[in-house]
Amino acid sequence: MTLLFLNSIGTGEFVLIIFVILMLFGSKGLPEFTKNIAKGMREIKGASDEIRRDIQNSAVEMKRDLNIPTIDELTKTSELKEVEDLVKLEEETKTINSNQPILDMKKSDDDSPSKSEGSVYSNKG
Repeated sequence: MTLLFLNSIGTGEFVLIIFVILMLFGSKGLPEFTKNIAKGMREIKGASDEIRRDIQNSAVEMKRDLNIPTIDELTKTSELKEVEDLVKLEEETKTINSNQPILDMKKSDDDSPSKSEGSVYSNKG
């Protein structure tokens, strides 16, 4: 993690800033100063997390209000559509298969020898 201002200052400037802070707060006040800085940073992080959560919750509420489907709902509906398509295909296949014997009987009638070809049972004299 880099601090915002540490990229632009050198080592001598950093030591001078630490020296000024030490002079202002003293050796006894420095631990309290760092505790307050850390506490402030935690509060800022907590506030930013809370703001992020509020934004996400409001986005979810807006989606619900506008009836925008979520990715899970879209996946479920596409899976449901696939199942419906499979059921329709299966019904069409059953319909075709139920017509199949009729076609087979017609085919078997056509395959029977005609009278002109001659038959075992014909009376040729």
